Amino acid sequence: MKLERILFTFVILILISCQEKKNDNKYVEYVPQVFNGDEVVKMPKMLTKKHQENVINVLKYYGVEWKIENEKLLILKSIDNEILWNYTSKANDSIWLYEHKPK
Repeated sequence: MKLERILFTFVILILISCQEKKNDNKYVEYVPQVFNGDEVVKMPKMLTKKHQENVINVLKYYGVEWKIENEKLLILKSIDNEILWNYTSKANDSIWLYEHKPK
């Protein structure tokens, strides 16, 4: 009986650990995206503290998962570059930010 409880606890701990690892792999660091000709390119120099706050407001408005780790904004890995460009553009648009408060 005691051995069964120990094994059960051990299995639960392993499952929790695997779930945490899975969640860590679904985020990437946010880097602002802009159009350069016909392609979307990364512009890390655009990432100021104010821009990060604005992007968080955009993400909240659209209900997109995000988190902060080590002062870095992490977003879902599944978001494509054109959507990131859209979020970057909106984060730089003071009128859009004023008119679209997070939900």
